[in-house]
Amino acid sequence: MTLSFWVKCAVTGNFSVGAYQDDSTRAYANGYTINSANTWEKKRITIAPDFSGQIDNNNGSGFRIKFGFGAGTDYDSGSSGIWAAAGATPNITYVDSSWNRNLMGDTTHYLAITGVQLEVGDVATDFEYLPIDELIAKCQRYYCKSWGIDTAVGTATWAGSIYISSSGHNSANHTVYNTARFPVEMRTAATVTSYDMAGSSGKVSMQAGDNIAATVINVSSFGFAAGGTNGAANALRRLIFHYTADAEL
Repeated sequence: MTLSFWVKCAVTGNFSVGAYQDDSTRAYANGYTINSANTWEKKRITIAPDFSGQIDNNNGSGFRIKFGFGAGTDYDSGSSGIWAAAGATPNITYVDSSWNRNLMGDTTHYLAITGVQLEVGDVATDFEYLPIDELIAKCQRYYCKSWGIDTAVGTATWAGSIYISSSGHNSANHTVYNTARFPVEMRTAATVTSYDMAGSSGKVSMQAGDNIAATVINVSSFGFAAGGTNGAANALRRLIFHYTADAEL
């Protein structure tokens, strides 16, 4: 594999970067050199294959890239360019002492990094920039919300809420549902949480600002329905809620 990235740092020197296989407790040490302070530089690191390890096909952590910014002597016993058994303390072998520049030696130090890309093979291709709409759609396959992208979950606002208005019911204890369709089809039937207009989870808002317990039904990868049961006559003329939908692995 080839790891590439752009980096800018307040100091020059040799910095560590390594890999770790959780399922096989194997670690790989390597590094890169900052040649000019306060200057963007592109780095490319080829990671050798590890024929002794494996990455399980499940939703657990299987492979990590680890950037080091200063490791103590208990954590720098790795050998550059070599996979090794990491044992019970995986951090020990991913730092090579020759690549162990200490960024923490001064409060004025900083390191900025961007364009991180890991790909199969020994060639670092240009970073794959995606249009913002395509990038958001890829993310929404795993998680979406009714609030705007820059609005925190639980914010008390009508903007983006799911809303239905009906003629009402003349007796108490009627239930009304409203459907919501996800922006894109999600990876699987999502875990949905509804929120009332005050931002409280597990609730929906009804007529005259009543916030009551919500029931979420008919959840699929395309959408769901949420609603609640009123406690008084004519209380269901309006049903409003926000939601989050989670289909993470």
